[in-house]
Amino acid sequence: RSKSQTALNKGYFCIHVWDWDDKDKIVNMLKPKNVVYARNLEIRDVSVESASLFLNAYHLQNTCKGQSVIYGLYMDDMLVELMSFGNPRYNRNYEWELLRLCTHKDYTVVGGAERLFKHFILTNKSKSIISYCDNSKFSGHIYEKLGFKILRSSKPTCHWYNLKTKQHI
Repeated sequence: RSKSQTALNKGYFCIHVWDWDDKDKIVNMLKPKNVVYARNLEIRDVSVESASLFLNAYHLQNTCKGQSVIYGLYMDDMLVELMSFGNPRYNRNYEWELLRLCTHKDYTVVGGAERLFKHFILTNKSKSIISYCDNSKFSGHIYEKLGFKILRSSKPTCHWYNLKTKQHI
């Protein structure tokens, strides 16, 4: 946490890579991308099965349980970005949890998160949404763009990782 703060104070962002991280996904995160604009893409519903395949391929934390509403941005028939929502897992004081935002490894979608989030709000008449950010990899600035307010920043937690079984606790 102090390394991250020191980096920010010097104008840098520090990415922490852990034993359980998929190194290929980390490298893909840092590679140059093709830029596409959300306004040129089509919003469609995404099945849980298709979303899980996409998330397992491109999201650092893979897929997750409880995704009940999933929207994607498509370029022709190719899914380029998705956003998924479900019941809150950790804080039941909210109506929804934004579970995943994920972009294809080869693309940056300008305005994509904003377009998907606005579509969710308009379609589902949502009154309260919570989400979480992995500060070891991301700044959380996208949440500010979406209108979220930060509640708190948690301290780092203990993790156990078994190198033989690849089990992460």
